[in-house]
Amino acid sequence: MPGWATGIHLYGDYTDLDVQDIMGNQIRDSEVGILVDDGAAANNSAHCNDIVGNGLGIENRDPDDNFSATHNWWGDSSGPHHGTNNTSGLGDPVTDNVDFDPWLTGPADDSDGDGLSCCKELSAGTDPNDADTDGDGLSDGDEVNTYGTDPLDEDTD
Repeated sequence: MPGWATGIHLYGDYTDLDVQDIMGNQIRDSEVGILVDDGAAANNSAHCNDIVGNGLGIENRDPDDNFSATHNWWGDSSGPHHGTNNTSGLGDPVTDNVDFDPWLTGPADDSDGDGLSCCKELSAGTDPNDADTDGDGLSDGDEVNTYGTDPLDEDTD
């Protein structure tokens, strides 16, 4: 939500928000991309999103639980900036208690250029940062979309 204070806000006092997977979104240009209140981190997650241009990519206010935010694009291939766990990250910064590694090295629509989105890669069990997960010379996208072979088994081609 460009220009908003918070793109997505997970409130900790709502039981109907149990086990929410935030996937496939453009979370851009807000003060805080995803705000996680105390009590909302444990069963919720964010994967396969582009979290770019925010003052904070993710702010986790839950001191007891980590918020799972792996396989997101943070605006730079070096990943999100974190003061301890990724000081060289040039992407949107994150606070403590955010699990962000591994991150995407390109936008979530197809970070490795193989023809599969991050969501499809995770569903298939392939690596969204490796165009040829099984190393057989065919891209994961070709194996899934063209040949109908298993992108996790180099012997199915």
